[in-house]
Amino acid sequence: MPELLSQISDFVQGLAAGPIKQPKAIIVPRENCLPAESSGIEIVKDKCYLTLTVNQLFLSEARKWWTDYQPMVVFSASFVQGGSTITLPTVVGPSLLAQPGTKLPQGLLLNNIEVAGPIPYRGGNLTISVLLYRVQHTNHARDLLKVVEGVSKAIGPAADLGMITKVGGALMDGVGSLLALGDTVPIMGQRFTMSPVGPGGMRTFYAGLMAPGSDATADELSVDHGKLKTGIGADAQEFRDDDYVLYSLSAALRRTDESTLPFYPLFQRAKQDAFRGGEENWKTAKATFAEVWQQMIVSPDLIPEQAEELFADWKKQLLAEKAKGEEMGMLSTNAEAVALPSPRAITAASVLDM
Repeated sequence: MPELLSQISDFVQGLAAGPIKQPKAIIVPRENCLPAESSGIEIVKDKCYLTLTVNQLFLSEARKWWTDYQPMVVFSASFVQGGSTITLPTVVGPSLLAQPGTKLPQGLLLNNIEVAGPIPYRGGNLTISVLLYRVQHTNHARDLLKVVEGVSKAIGPAADLGMITKVGGALMDGVGSLLALGDTVPIMGQRFTMSPVGPGGMRTFYAGLMAPGSDATADELSVDHGKLKTGIGADAQEFRDDDYVLYSLSAALRRTDESTLPFYPLFQRAKQDAFRGGEENWKTAKATFAEVWQQMIVSPDLIPEQAEELFADWKKQLLAEKAKGEEMGMLSTNAEAVALPSPRAITAASVLDM
């Protein structure tokens, strides 16, 4: 596992160090970003979750691009998780860009696709790479790009270490094969590192990656709910002068996808046992819930405060299921059948009585 993570990191670093034109990279001033407080917020260790989002991809000659080429954006984020520094690569290509029936009179827009996160910030540096390629329209390039996108989607933005282990190597191989075809041309790219002890520290931001030669400046740009504009306030217009990638790093105090966490099925099983009623089933439910807590408190997916909050909330739910089951048992015409323990509960309870 550590060897694969190191290989992925080296591979992404090699991409960023390759023959890619250096664009103009602009951090949009926080006072120019709406809604208020969407940028420039301090990121504190073990207090929030980070999400990296590609807000817009704009191509000034979108029709020509779509006729001759397919765009491919490779994102990566390197961060501390589970006691290790991991690199999460993501490929955004035509399957996410193409919108059937959508007309593209002035450009191709991609809106608000999360490429990494929610990731608990565990301290240390955060390194982000953004690379834009054009892939020529050929059958083999198109088919290979579809495969690469599919593998990237399998990893997902939430940095499942198990999934990275399974398919991370395949993603590297696919991107490497695409680049080796000769039909894939780098357009622009950027790689930078944020540090809690560096200038500016760790803060949320909106950043624009502009095509080389762009005349845009930070002071004249603004962001309105994920859309890049030129000008400030009511007179601002959508920015359409150059090719660009607008992306952002945001921070949230809590994640809302608890049902996707690996120990959630255990919690559901504990509630089922609690509802069944009877001493043996309740012993089993408590034992299972104790295991949930042990996994929750050391989980790389949760910050400590939310782990404590979830435990308290889930404990209430568990007791509520027990009370509900007892009430149903009293109303049942066959109360003993309701409380009948399962073979699994009997075995688990006997272990607890050792």
